[in-house]
Formats: sequence, structure tokens, C-alpha cells
Amino acid sequence: MLSKLLILIVGMLLFLSAQTSLAASLHADAAVTSDYVWRGISQTNGKPAVQGGLEYITETRWYFGAWVSNTSHGENGQNSPEVDYYVGLTGQGISTAYDLGVINYTYPESAGDGFTELYFSFMLEFFTVKYSTSSDVGTYIEASTSFKLPFRKDSSVNFHVGQYQLNNSTDYMDANVSVRISEFSLTVSKTTTNSPADKDYKTFVTWNRIF
Repeated sequence: MLSKLLILIVGMLLFLSAQTSLAASLHADAAVTSDYVWRGISQTNGKPAVQGGLEYITETRWYFGAWVSNTSHGENGQNSPEVDYYVGLTGQGISTAYDLGVINYTYPESAGDGFTELYFSFMLEFFTVKYSTSSDVGTYIEASTSFKLPFRKDSSVNFHVGQYQLNNSTDYMDANVSVRISEFSLTVSKTTTNSPADKDYKTFVTWNRIF
């Protein structure tokens, strides 16, 4: 029953995407962060990361992209790259939007860490919920919201909470709040994991630009 429902939802999204089109576009992004934190866990052992991506969006709202960052996934926690590849479909209404896709996380110097994940997100006004699942790792469910700040048009405050249901490890939750002004953001993050490296609050600064 669930599989039939998923097929029906995907079919409806494909039909809707065919009815609405926009000009194809290619864009890139670059970022520097004082700590690469993903789902509440530092991927660089608290050290800085340089990141970048390239994405192509078709006229029918399909998109394809790749994203890279340095991580500490190398041998004995040494610096090594992460390279992600993804494809998806997005669409929007007057006050709603959706995003459906698949992403492959790869670590060329630590192949055993790689995995593939399916994801679906739905946005209503300022609120977004997202469901991501991998048969190898587990399921991550998250919710976020964002509000504009009154003193600048290019500023916002963002709230996020997520739960990671892991196949081979202890489940945990994470939450963060960030303040963005123009291309800079300040984030404070916390998890419920018992890992000594990740149980404390993390505070990091990020610069990000989209070209």
C-alpha cells in the first residue's frame, strides 16, 4: 500500500513538473566554514572546511549537481575529500514547494563511508519538513523554519531540529539556530549523542556565495 502511494505521489509530481517550466540555468556556490557540521556532527573534527558546488536546473525543474568539501574521513582522521552527486525534481505553488531526489555521498579516500540516500521535502510558507532515508545508514527526519529580520532585507534567523534513526548505532537528535546577514551566518548547534566529540554545543561561522 505504501509503495503504491509513493508511486502515485511521484507520478503526480512528474505530471505537475511537465505543466510548469522555467528557463534552464547553471549556477555555482562556494563556502568557507570554521567547522563542517552535518546533522549535528562535525565532519572535520572542529576544523575549517572549504566547499563548493555546481548545479544545472532544466526547463522542467529537474536538477543535477555535484558538491565537494574537505572532511576528516581519511585514515586516522586525516584530511580527505567528500564528493556528492545528486539529481532531483523540484516545484512550487503559491505558498508551497516540494523537492524530491537522490544523493550519493562519496569519500574517495575512505570508500567504506559512502552511501546513497533518497530524500523528499515539502515547504509551506516558512516551514519545511524533510525525509531522507538510506538502507545502509538509516533515516533522518528534520523540520526547519526561517524568518526575515526587520533591519536588513538580506538577513534571517533560522531554526532546525532533526532526528537520526540509525541502523547500526544509537539514534540521536540535533537542533541548531543560525543568524544570517548577507553571505555570512553564525550557527549554534547541539546534539543528544553521547560521543565526547559531539555532545557539547558547537558554534561556527560560514561564508557562502551563490554565483
